[in-house]
Amino acid sequence: CDELIRTLSFLKTQGAALSASRIHLLGGGGTVANLGPWLSDMTQVPVVPWTLPEGAAGGGASLPLWGTAIALSTLGSAA
Repeated sequence: CDELIRTLSFLKTQGAALSASRIHLLGGGGTVANLGPWLSDMTQVPVVPWTLPEGAAGGGASLPLWGTAIALSTLGSAA
């Protein structure tokens, strides 16, 4: 939590465009009960589990464990 607060503070010093408006939890962190509300209280930034966008296949489902896999699978598609 301390490292997250330091990172958010640093980003805030870089200008309003880099200030966090929301934090998305990916992987195992997204499955920890009450972690989002606790981090929100500690950081004063909304913290939510990552979900697929509305309208996507399976959209709106809370799938934080899939976030890392989806991100890694798109690495090769940029070429």
